[in-house]
Amino acid sequence: MGSKIYQSLKDRGFTVEGFDLLSNKDVTTITDVNLVNPKNYDWLVDFSKENISIILTTLFLKNGVNVISGTTGIKDDKLEELRSLAKENNAKYIHRVNFSSCFCTYEKLVAMASSFLPNKIIIESHDLSKYDKPSGSALHLAKTIGLDNNDIISLRINEPEPCHQVIISNEKERIVLIHQVLDKKAFEDGFMEIFMKEVGV
Repeated sequence: MGSKIYQSLKDRGFTVEGFDLLSNKDVTTITDVNLVNPKNYDWLVDFSKENISIILTTLFLKNGVNVISGTTGIKDDKLEELRSLAKENNAKYIHRVNFSSCFCTYEKLVAMASSFLPNKIIIESHDLSKYDKPSGSALHLAKTIGLDNNDIISLRINEPEPCHQVIISNEKERIVLIHQVLDKKAFEDGFMEIFMKEVGV
């Protein structure tokens, strides 16, 4: 996702520089955090791994630079710490586990339906390349409706379209709510909509 966002920003005329702290070969990106000067940037756009995200986000927020992040796996207490750091330094910290345009609506529907039916389970499926399991979106949904990780069934299969299902029921009825991304450009479009609004374009 990060590479697609990178290209979208360039296509819209933004000056973009890449950071890849896991690489020592790619000459097109900055690979050493000690070479990163946050004062040279207006925003950090973060789609990385949890440990890298925390290092870079902390660095940028301490220097009063805005951050928008789609990195999953960051613990709630660390997210709160980063939000506090942003506030202390008069910076924005926007973190979402899912930037697809319809996911927020889906989350609201799930919360509403689960409020009056007692039995709940989440089934999420992604392609084999998906790094985290369960997905950040599934963990977020679980927290929203009061479930724990044991109530999530995670599938990693040869299936290109990410899908989240929340099954809510009682002894007489069942509601199945499904959010499926049919085109992964939905993540890119949703991100760009939020980012462009934040930068005032």
